[in-house]
Amino acid sequence: MTRIALDLPDEVRQAVAAQASRAGMSVGEYLTSMVTARVAAQAEAEHWFATRAGRSVPGRAERILSRIGREGAPEAADELPADLAARLAARRAG
Repeated sequence: MTRIALDLPDEVRQAVAAQASRAGMSVGEYLTSMVTARVAAQAEAEHWFATRAGRSVPGRAERILSRIGREGAPEAADELPADLAARLAARRAG
């Protein structure tokens, strides 16, 4: 096992100590469990996104988005707010 020196703001250190106490753990055990959980969550997210990217079809999003507007104007409830529509139009114009 590796030891790591960790500088925490006082308020964070106090919150960690309180949470560790409520969990019946030492601060070290609590931090180890929190870091382990976060590392596992990150690995799962990376795996999920890699799997999702592997199923992607290049150009598919562009083909779907190119269909926008072919069927006429959007319904009233689906229109962009005027300020956002103006900003997008200005950005497209260059």
